[in-house]
Amino acid sequence: LAGDLGWAEIPGSKKDKSTGASAIKPKGQVIAALPPAVKAGISVDEQNELGEQLFEASGLKKLWRNQKSTSIFEQTQLGFMGLLREEIALINKVYSITFDPESYYRDLLGTFRRGMNKADELGVSQWFGSPTGKKIVQLEVDSQSMDISEKSAAMAAQIQATLPSKKRLGAVKKIEKGMDLTNLFITVAQSQLQPFLPLDKEFEGEPMLALATDLKGSVWIQPLRERMLLSLLYTYRSLTDDELASFAEFVESAPGRWFYQLRKKALIDAQTRINDGVTEQ
Repeated sequence: LAGDLGWAEIPGSKKDKSTGASAIKPKGQVIAALPPAVKAGISVDEQNELGEQLFEASGLKKLWRNQKSTSIFEQTQLGFMGLLREEIALINKVYSITFDPESYYRDLLGTFRRGMNKADELGVSQWFGSPTGKKIVQLEVDSQSMDISEKSAAMAAQIQATLPSKKRLGAVKKIEKGMDLTNLFITVAQSQLQPFLPLDKEFEGEPMLALATDLKGSVWIQPLRERMLLSLLYTYRSLTDDELASFAEFVESAPGRWFYQLRKKALIDAQTRINDGVTEQ
């Protein structure tokens, strides 16, 4: 288990045979099979309405509505990547000047509105409207104030006393993979570092160019994934093994894949627009 999580080294759907459609059927819950995807013929007003409904049901409205800064730029994470405290302070200062919470939220919501389709939105809303789904939304909101490193460190300490079950660890691995969290973190971090490439010579730590281009190398991806796994274990620590397994099943379902891919796209698109403002400074 320690090898799987790497905690000691960390510094700090099933197919519905009758319809062929993806069905979400977590243990102890009954969720109807989804209708065929209906992407064509959705008006702009319908897209906007569905986007708002999904933001509310999934908890993204609570998570993103009052966000004060881009969450990737945490001192502990950038320090983990090799940047010095002074360099991190400079980067954060620049982004604090250009970051506008309202514009950021509108960009995120706009991507969701444009990506709406009735079938997948229905499946996701059904899931987050279930008892387990509602519980997950609340847990994510409750842990929002803690960064990845804080949650990882807290979970690593707990693991030394009580190891998670094989079923629990397997579910968390599926969730991390289905959400594509490690790649999302790396992609956004690379995007955030790009505007600072002209200042590369001014940075005394890890060269900015190397960080901006080599984050997906083997030296980075495994320790980052280990942190993500620990962070997820901490965030969802009050879920039972069965609830966590149900969540993993949803993440791997067709609606779940659609939702988390759209969430990833929204975050990347919004960050790109922020970078445009930084580059103009």
